[in-house]
Amino acid sequence: MRILHVSQGMPPFRVGGLTKYCVDLMCEQVKQGHQVSLIYPGSYSVGKTRIKKQKINQMGIVEYKIINPLPMALVFGINKPSRYIKKCASKCYKTLFKKEKFDVIHIHCIMGIHREFFLEAKKNGIPMIFTTHDYYVFCPRCILLKDNQKICRTSSPTECRECNVGKGLSKKQEIVMQSGFYEKYKYSVAMTKIRKKLRNKIKNTDKDIRATIASVKEYEQLHKYNRSILYLMNLIHCNSHLTEQIFRSYEPNLNYQTASITNLNMPKKVRHIVHKEFSITYLGGPNIEKGFTDVIEAVSELDDLKLDNWKLYLYGGQYDASKINDRRIRICGGYKAEDLKRIFQNTDVVIVYSRCYETFGFVVEEALSAGIPVIVSDRVGAKELVTSAPVNLIVPAITPHKLSKKLVEVKEKYPAILQWAQNLKITSMSEHCKEIEILYKETINQ
Repeated sequence: MRILHVSQGMPPFRVGGLTKYCVDLMCEQVKQGHQVSLIYPGSYSVGKTRIKKQKINQMGIVEYKIINPLPMALVFGINKPSRYIKKCASKCYKTLFKKEKFDVIHIHCIMGIHREFFLEAKKNGIPMIFTTHDYYVFCPRCILLKDNQKICRTSSPTECRECNVGKGLSKKQEIVMQSGFYEKYKYSVAMTKIRKKLRNKIKNTDKDIRATIASVKEYEQLHKYNRSILYLMNLIHCNSHLTEQIFRSYEPNLNYQTASITNLNMPKKVRHIVHKEFSITYLGGPNIEKGFTDVIEAVSELDDLKLDNWKLYLYGGQYDASKINDRRIRICGGYKAEDLKRIFQNTDVVIVYSRCYETFGFVVEEALSAGIPVIVSDRVGAKELVTSAPVNLIVPAITPHKLSKKLVEVKEKYPAILQWAQNLKITSMSEHCKEIEILYKETINQ
């Protein structure tokens, strides 16, 4: 089967769960005998939009770069929607599909991709599957979470305008962040500082609605543009039942199917090390939308609940040590996939406690794959993986006191919970690849 994937790009330039899943799925598809290609937004240059075909990479995947794509909002929001919905006058997509006879197109992200790409694929009768890695089609900031930490349930152009005031990249920043220069120096000290500044800009809530140039009408046009692309899909592949529920609440008339996702680096079952202290691990970074502040508040209540023999290990970001006043809370910094075995060996329970809706959540699956139980918020798509546990491991988001009580309950019933986690089987990438292939064939035969 000839498969074309659409994504944000390749590592190390692009990272995160979406990129990880896309790359791992492509590698497995190559291994299973498929001809696999990838197209993604590239840099900006003089002239019309065009497609630059790369050499086959070391993984056996043919890469195509779109030169002069639409801008990519990434996680920064959008302050000028008109730049993100421009028409593509070039015939490059028509030429691509005339020359390369793809059997199916698997879309992981529509950022940076002109609507004309999808229209041309539709004209050529190529089935398209869209995997729900985030909520960008409804929310320019991808997370459906407002600055006041309340869930956005309306996808209103007026509210989008308010939420994106003072945020988003300028045209110059968009050009730089798609450039070969940025790709080369992305992880330099200077670029890291610039990204941190932009992320802090997102968190700024002291703003004036009049400061934005864009009108409500422009955000309305952005909504229509992105959602019209969904209607060109043959199938919406939801990576969790929670994601399907949310997508259906916005667009009930599309063709949905749900199948959990995975990756190639799921750790094997670890030999759990028993410690004197109850070892709690959080791998979400210091972002409030990931529930960090709620986790800190929850563990601060454990002493009052007669669970004083505990330690909390923080991974996954730059934490502010000056704001952590308990010696039992250890800052461990970033981690890599190869560190997971060591981390989980020294962990009794993992917490994934997002305030925002997580379409899935690889941390949950990774911990369970290692045989370590996970407490999750009800806004995490991967919560469906823990429903067979001997106790309820799902806690409502933004309720630190309930999280504290759940930690106590897990400690009291730990032997049974650990045994459940150790016996739980997680779907392999090889098995998942075959599930996806079935979805491809269903769309081809429609």
